[in-house]
Amino acid sequence: MATSFAPQNSFSLLLLIIVITARTMNLMTVAATWCVARSTATPGELQVSLDYACGHGADCSAIQPGGSCYEPNTIYNHASYAFNSYYQHMHQAPDSCSFGGTATIALTDPRTMNVMIVTATWCVAKNTASPDELQVGLDYACGHGADCSAIQPGGSCYEPNTVQNHASYAFNSYYQHMHQAPDSCDFSGTATIATTDPSFGQCVYPSQRLTEGASTSITMPAKDKQSATIDSKLKTFSGQRIH
Repeated sequence: MATSFAPQNSFSLLLLIIVITARTMNLMTVAATWCVARSTATPGELQVSLDYACGHGADCSAIQPGGSCYEPNTIYNHASYAFNSYYQHMHQAPDSCSFGGTATIALTDPRTMNVMIVTATWCVAKNTASPDELQVGLDYACGHGADCSAIQPGGSCYEPNTVQNHASYAFNSYYQHMHQAPDSCDFSGTATIATTDPSFGQCVYPSQRLTEGASTSITMPAKDKQSATIDSKLKTFSGQRIH
């Protein structure tokens, strides 16, 4: 005699298939994501967003002096770390990685690629500016954050003893102090941003440059909602895998 499935048996089999399929789909893992600073954002914009992130849930202890991610000490590096910490704190909500358009979601771990090499820039005096105009700018810079000790008598940048030389050094020191905000290199039209290092001899003009190296080892925990941790030469970001 042929055996036939009763309707209830067919229904039970279908239900079992649905349950197994649902559980299988539940195991699917979406790639981890990170939030990083856009290379097109200005230092001034990034500073505002960094301050917001650190004040609203991001753990910014690693980018404090002596922290594991303090170096390279650039606004781009620090902002990327703070943005990502805030993004993970907000459980990777898409709108938590915007920061006024200064951030973007990355699908590749920022520790495993050379993501952003920002050309170093300096602020120097224009050759067309008059000595009197430069002196006004020089006095302002030295009185508002620039470190002008190197252009004092006996300093490494005192010679050549010209207002053009001293103004360039002071302008650049102020510009770096202001995290290279574009409007911090103006001085009433007497200064300009340079991409060629003006340093000479023992006189070094400081500048900020971001370079990121590749990581040396990778560990990606598979458990639900665990952070991805990677040992890197430069930094440690965390990325959550959503299941």
